Amino acid sequence: MANRKHVLTLKKGVKNWNEWRIEHNKIKPNLIEANFRESNLKNVDLTHANLIGVDFCKACLSDANFSDSDLSDSLFINADLTGAYFNRSDLFQADLSGANLIKTHFIEADLSNADFSHSNLTEACLFGSNLSNADFTGANLQGAQLDYSILNETNFKNAILERCHIFGISVWRPILEGTLQKDLIIQAYDEDEYITVDNLEIAQFIYLLLRNEKVRDVIDTITSKVVLILGRFTPERKLILDTIRDELRNHNYVPILFDFNEPTTQDVIETVSTLAHLARFIIADLTDPKTVILELGTVVEKLPSVPVQPIIFHTSKDDEGAWWKHIKRFNSICDVYRYSDIVDLQSSIKTKIIFSVEKKREELLKNK
Repeated sequence: MANRKHVLTLKKGVKNWNEWRIEHNKIKPNLIEANFRESNLKNVDLTHANLIGVDFCKACLSDANFSDSDLSDSLFINADLTGAYFNRSDLFQADLSGANLIKTHFIEADLSNADFSHSNLTEACLFGSNLSNADFTGANLQGAQLDYSILNETNFKNAILERCHIFGISVWRPILEGTLQKDLIIQAYDEDEYITVDNLEIAQFIYLLLRNEKVRDVIDTITSKVVLILGRFTPERKLILDTIRDELRNHNYVPILFDFNEPTTQDVIETVSTLAHLARFIIADLTDPKTVILELGTVVEKLPSVPVQPIIFHTSKDDEGAWWKHIKRFNSICDVYRYSDIVDLQSSIKTKIIFSVEKKREELLKNK
């Protein structure tokens, strides 16, 4: 139950209250379940206060300070909280729906189970806050800062992020386990067009990809020049792969070498698949293919438009097994190029390998 004297003191006005707080700085105000609906409490000092269940609906609370206070189950529906401070405060199950929270600070606050639906959190700061199970349906998070702090990462576990405006949001390593992410809106302040995505972490990248010419140029450069080289990194084979890499550089490609010395794992397959998605074409050394076969098979099945140029030392019989009969039936596989030695390989990169695989790429693009 609220302290009646504390309630009456605040109702006399903010100036009177703030002066009383200075004079009685050791007292922690008790305003439990008090009613301050539609009150003008701009610049009020409510630090270290017990504000459980207080009704601040439609109140003016801009630049108010609620730091280190207990605000669980409190009501801020349609309140003006512009520039207010809730640092380290407990707002468990608080209702801030429709509130104006522009440039509000919630650093390391407990906002779990809070209702932020249709609120305006433009440029709000939520460093290290716990937002688990919070509802952000229709909220405006444009320019909000949600980075992890030294002490904690922003926790969105089981939160609702649906139809939120997220242009300019700053978010790094959020906890998103069980989070509902749907129809997140990316729309610049001065633009009519907008984009929707269903993933907070990739939203920034998607916007940059579509709107930033330099980023588009980087992506275009990668996808037009990257060549993935697959093979074994044993001493003998490594020399061959290094030769291929160096020659590709001389022809203005961007070679990526992948080491298959380690045992094959699901992570390796996924990594190869990711790199293959970026590649213009693939060169696979099948002279000793024990650790390359599975990865190559996965790539050709999933990426039929990425051409693969197999190469093999001329005395090897490794392309005569059942695995090769399975691989070569895919249209993306070029005829095997057999080289006699490293000098032969080096001199044939352009005329035999690059020419062959680029021709195959044109065929695949025509038939796509």
